[in-house]
Amino acid sequence: MSVYKDTWEHRQARMRNQVSKMDWNIYLRLKVDGDIRAAGWKIEWQKPYCLVKTTPEFTLSKGDVKIGPYLDGEKAHKNKRDRDEELREMLWQRHKVKPLPISYKRWSQKDEDRIFKQIKEELL
Repeated sequence: MSVYKDTWEHRQARMRNQVSKMDWNIYLRLKVDGDIRAAGWKIEWQKPYCLVKTTPEFTLSKGDVKIGPYLDGEKAHKNKRDRDEELREMLWQRHKVKPLPISYKRWSQKDEDRIFKQIKEELL
């Protein structure tokens, strides 16, 4: 029984499709085929489809800059850290929304003030 270790290399391999000679050659043939083009088909190489959803608590934007804070309560994200990090990484790569993870244990005025200050510092 092998033990799977999630490393950066494994994550990169999952994020980027491997390109085989067959994939590339079929793509090129479809792209240059006159009948397919005449029929009006548009061919896009490895167009990503977002099948997994991630939603920051809110999105702050100014021009092209977007920030998506995630307020991570202790219980809500228990045993989900790796999955959450991967989704947030995809959010940045695909939509250029910078994830801003902020952890807290439970609501308190002190933590609320700290979180507000941290977000404000990120914006200014």
